Amino acid sequence: MAGFPVQVGTTTASETFDYVSINTLFNFKYPLKGNWMPYLSFGPHADFMTSHTHFFPYFDYPGVGLRRSYGIVYAVGIRYAFTHFLIGLRAEHLVDVTPLAHLDRESNYTHTSILSATIGYRFHSKRRRGGKK
Repeated sequence: MAGFPVQVGTTTASETFDYVSINTLFNFKYPLKGNWMPYLSFGPHADFMTSHTHFFPYFDYPGVGLRRSYGIVYAVGIRYAFTHFLIGLRAEHLVDVTPLAHLDRESNYTHTSILSATIGYRFHSKRRRGGKK
Protein backbone atom coordinates (compact mmCIF):
# COMPACT_ATOMS: atom_id res chain seq x y z
CA MET A 1 0.00 0.00 0.00
CA ALA A 2 1.82 3.11 -1.17
CA GLY A 3 1.64 6.25 0.90
CA PHE A 4 0.95 9.72 -0.35
CA PRO A 5 3.27 12.74 -0.02
CA VAL A 6 2.47 15.13 2.83
CA GLN A 7 3.83 18.68 3.01
CA VAL A 8 5.50 19.28 6.41
CA GLY A 9 6.86 22.82 6.56
CA THR A 10 9.30 22.95 3.65
CA THR A 11 9.82 19.17 3.59
CA THR A 12 7.70 16.66 1.71
CA ALA A 13 7.26 13.36 3.57
CA SER A 14 6.02 10.09 2.14
CA GLU A 15 4.91 7.00 4.02
CA THR A 16 4.84 3.52 2.53
CA PHE A 17 3.48 0.35 4.11
CA ASP A 18 3.89 -2.91 2.19
CA TYR A 19 1.59 -5.86 2.84
CA VAL A 20 1.21 -9.40 1.53
CA SER A 21 -2.45 -10.32 1.12
CA ILE A 22 -3.66 -13.94 1.33
CA ASN A 23 -7.22 -14.91 0.47
CA THR A 24 -9.35 -17.85 -0.48
CA LEU A 25 -12.57 -17.52 -2.45
CA PHE A 26 -15.74 -19.52 -2.86
CA ASN A 27 -16.89 -19.29 -6.49
CA PHE A 28 -20.52 -19.45 -7.57
CA LYS A 29 -20.59 -20.16 -11.32
CA TYR A 30 -23.41 -19.84 -13.80
CA PRO A 31 -22.56 -21.50 -17.14
CA LEU A 32 -24.02 -19.86 -20.22
CA LYS A 33 -24.47 -21.24 -23.72
CA GLY A 34 -21.21 -21.66 -25.49
CA ASN A 35 -18.04 -21.37 -23.45
CA TRP A 36 -18.83 -18.29 -21.33
CA MET A 37 -18.85 -18.63 -17.54
CA PRO A 38 -19.82 -15.67 -15.30
CA TYR A 39 -19.20 -16.08 -11.58
CA LEU A 40 -19.44 -14.41 -8.18
CA SER A 41 -16.77 -14.95 -5.51
CA PHE A 42 -16.70 -14.34 -1.77
CA GLY A 43 -14.24 -15.14 1.01
CA PRO A 44 -11.89 -13.99 3.77
CA HIS A 45 -8.52 -12.25 3.39
CA ALA A 46 -5.55 -11.62 5.69
CA ASP A 47 -2.90 -8.92 5.19
CA PHE A 48 0.57 -9.16 6.76
CA MET A 49 2.97 -6.21 6.84
CA THR A 50 6.31 -6.98 5.18
CA SER A 51 8.01 -3.57 5.40
CA HIS A 52 7.35 0.10 6.02
CA THR A 53 8.98 3.48 5.55
CA HIS A 54 7.57 6.37 7.53
CA PHE A 55 8.35 9.94 8.47
CA PHE A 56 5.94 10.67 11.30
CA PRO A 57 6.88 9.25 14.76
CA TYR A 58 3.31 8.24 15.70
CA PHE A 59 3.76 4.94 13.89
CA ASP A 60 6.44 3.90 16.43
CA TYR A 61 4.02 4.18 19.38
CA PRO A 62 3.01 0.75 20.76
CA GLY A 63 -0.19 -0.61 19.22
CA VAL A 64 -0.57 2.12 16.56
CA GLY A 65 0.68 0.34 13.44
CA LEU A 66 -0.86 -3.11 13.36
CA ARG A 67 1.13 -5.81 11.58
CA ARG A 68 -1.93 -7.87 10.61
CA SER A 69 -5.31 -6.99 9.17
CA TYR A 70 -8.30 -9.19 8.34
CA GLY A 71 -11.28 -8.68 6.10
CA ILE A 72 -13.51 -9.96 3.31
CA VAL A 73 -13.17 -10.14 -0.46
CA TYR A 74 -15.99 -10.14 -2.98
CA ALA A 75 -15.61 -10.34 -6.73
CA VAL A 76 -17.47 -10.69 -10.01
CA GLY A 77 -15.99 -12.03 -13.20
CA ILE A 78 -16.45 -13.77 -16.49
CA ARG A 79 -14.25 -16.14 -18.41
CA TYR A 80 -14.21 -17.81 -21.79
CA ALA A 81 -12.98 -21.38 -22.15
CA PHE A 82 -11.12 -22.65 -25.18
CA THR A 83 -10.11 -26.33 -25.32
CA HIS A 84 -7.26 -25.90 -22.83
CA PHE A 85 -6.91 -22.12 -22.38
CA LEU A 86 -9.06 -19.74 -20.36
CA ILE A 87 -9.25 -15.96 -20.60
CA GLY A 88 -11.25 -13.71 -18.33
CA LEU A 89 -11.93 -10.41 -16.66
CA ARG A 90 -12.37 -10.03 -12.89
CA ALA A 91 -13.29 -7.11 -10.58
CA GLU A 92 -12.77 -7.55 -6.85
CA HIS A 93 -12.99 -5.46 -3.72
CA LEU A 94 -11.17 -6.07 -0.42
CA VAL A 95 -12.76 -4.62 2.72
CA ASP A 96 -10.90 -4.57 6.05
CA VAL A 97 -12.73 -5.65 9.18
CA THR A 98 -9.77 -4.84 11.46
CA PRO A 99 -7.81 -1.57 11.13
CA LEU A 100 -4.30 -1.17 9.72
CA ALA A 101 -3.54 1.56 12.26
CA HIS A 102 -5.23 2.74 15.43
CA LEU A 103 -4.48 5.80 17.56
CA ASP A 104 -6.87 7.01 20.28
CA ARG A 105 -10.27 7.42 18.58
CA GLU A 106 -8.97 7.20 15.00
CA SER A 107 -8.65 3.98 13.03
CA ASN A 108 -7.40 3.44 9.48
CA TYR A 109 -9.32 0.89 7.41
CA THR A 110 -8.61 0.30 3.73
CA HIS A 111 -10.88 -0.55 0.83
CA THR A 112 -8.96 -1.86 -2.16
CA SER A 113 -10.46 -2.39 -5.63
CA ILE A 114 -8.75 -4.51 -8.28
CA LEU A 115 -9.58 -5.02 -11.95
CA SER A 116 -7.61 -7.81 -13.58
CA ALA A 117 -7.40 -9.74 -16.82
CA THR A 118 -6.79 -13.46 -16.35
CA ILE A 119 -5.34 -16.19 -18.49
CA GLY A 120 -5.16 -19.85 -17.56
CA TYR A 121 -4.44 -23.33 -18.80
CA ARG A 122 -6.37 -26.51 -17.99
CA PHE A 123 -4.50 -29.78 -17.80
CA HIS A 124 -6.32 -32.91 -19.03
CA SER A 125 -9.36 -30.94 -20.11
CA LYS A 126 -11.93 -32.54 -22.40
CA ARG A 127 -14.53 -30.35 -24.04
CA ARG A 128 -18.12 -31.50 -23.52
CA ARG A 129 -20.85 -30.94 -26.02
CA GLY A 130 -22.78 -27.74 -25.55
CA GLY A 131 -19.77 -25.94 -24.10
CA LYS A 132 -20.30 -27.11 -20.49
CA LYS A 133 -17.38 -28.40 -18.46
